[in-house]
Amino acid sequence: MHRLSFCSIHLISDKIVEVIFDSEVDISLAMVNECWDFIDKKMLPPIAVLLNKKHSYSYQFDAMLAFSESTKIDCIAAVSYSETSTSSAEYMKTAFNKSAKRIEIFSTREAALKWIESVVGEGERSVDSPLL
Repeated sequence: MHRLSFCSIHLISDKIVEVIFDSEVDISLAMVNECWDFIDKKMLPPIAVLLNKKHSYSYQFDAMLAFSESTKIDCIAAVSYSETSTSSAEYMKTAFNKSAKRIEIFSTREAALKWIESVVGEGERSVDSPLL
């Protein structure tokens, strides 16, 4: 597991990354860029994102656009633990998914990981190390 000042990043495989934003963070464009800079050094696109909405946080508008328009992301499995979090994820899925990424919302990490692995076509194996 890796840490940035506002999130934890778990490189599950060479194609799957789990991102857990910290509680009460207001995600800015600079934060999205920092996150992608880190991921770019560890993985090659297309990337499948397991977005673990374990904590409550918000996005600034330009950050939402940057995240949704990223060509590096192939699919997103969002894990939501509350009705509010699910509503927020559904809103982002419909309002900001202009590039028609495959996005699904799940109530458990296990279900999300199972779906994302089926999309990517590989089993879970941690690769929390640089690509060779």
